[in-house]
Amino acid sequence: MLRPYRRHEKSSPHRSATYRRCTCPVWVDGTLERRRVRKSLDTRNWKLPEEQVLAMGMEPAPAISVEDACAAYLKER
Repeated sequence: MLRPYRRHEKSSPHRSATYRRCTCPVWVDGTLERRRVRKSLDTRNWKLPEEQVLAMGMEPAPAISVEDACAAYLKER
């Protein structure tokens, strides 16, 4: 799960990563497909990162039938 947060600059009086009324850069942190993601979103606007994070995490999952799911479960058991 990815979450956007503010990474405050040294000159900023704010220190909380959840404080949204600042103009410091927005970063994303979390896991995506079992891989650690921590990178800058190259924006200072809070609305854009929420949309980018949703787009990054909303990749379509492959369709699987009930029979295939049951067979995979029994195979691992």
